[in-house]
Amino acid sequence: MITEPSEKPKATLPELIEDLQFGPPSKKIAAAEGLKFYVGEEAVKALGEVTGKSAELPEIKMAAVESLVKLRSLRHSVFTNSPGSTGFPGEGKPTAIKALNTINTPES
Repeated sequence: MITEPSEKPKATLPELIEDLQFGPPSKKIAAAEGLKFYVGEEAVKALGEVTGKSAELPEIKMAAVESLVKLRSLRHSVFTNSPGSTGFPGEGKPTAIKALNTINTPES
């Protein structure tokens, strides 16, 4: 389970995405946790992609999924008012669903 940072990380969105894609495991986990503060398609896409990588460590995948869930709840509570809305941007929803589904696959 990831810890809840109390504030937005000092790193920029592009820096966090780069760390998530290319950093060592500790940086990938920190980046996945930090991306939950960036409500938008880029963060959702980066988190979704890392969860689909079969070679990725389970701890990194779990941090990414937990951030996707946090982004969904933030987006739903802050940016949407319609009941039943997913809270993800239109193009991000399939990415998030695919990411969540890959966690329990044999490749994981």
